[in-house]
Amino acid sequence: MELSELLSRRHSERRISRTSIKRAPLEFVLWAAQGAVEGGARRTCPSAGGRYPLELRVFAFRIAGLPRGIYEYSPLERKLIVPESSGQERRTIPGRAALVRVLLGDQDWAMNAAAIVLISGIESRLEEQFKSQPPAGRWERYLWIECGAAAQNAALAAEASGIGMTMVGGFDDEAIATIAGIDARKNRPLCLLTLGNPLR
Repeated sequence: MELSELLSRRHSERRISRTSIKRAPLEFVLWAAQGAVEGGARRTCPSAGGRYPLELRVFAFRIAGLPRGIYEYSPLERKLIVPESSGQERRTIPGRAALVRVLLGDQDWAMNAAAIVLISGIESRLEEQFKSQPPAGRWERYLWIECGAAAQNAALAAEASGIGMTMVGGFDDEAIATIAGIDARKNRPLCLLTLGNPLR
């Protein structure tokens, strides 16, 4: 599919079915967002100073061939792995209803998501390199720019794979961090990507 067609067709898809999606398209979406290229020297989206502060965690509900659980995406290995902090085979994933409750506003449509991806950012990777740039706090801008680039890449990959995706910015940061097993003070939750098969 031509890039121009993907850009024209891309839209936020909230009408998704309660069916499973395949693992390969999910991993393609994750690679598009943050995958390594050129032997790991760079990734699929731009990053200020090549610091790559973003991390992706997947709340997998209905992924064919993948047990339900919370996973981390490894950009260098280009695959889903069990987070090291879990201390178990797979970090326990809450029910979809519990996850949807941390979203702000009327977001019940997310109950049908086959997977929800959390994009978070390790702030220290940018702050240590750019904290002297005026004005104070400019480095935070780079975090949001990279998140936007990663999310757009993911949206185009989802469209190319026939998967519906919506980017969600309204959620309780602390609650989603607790569910994901990360420290929101060091690894800031930035956005969520809901994935599922569109209703036809």
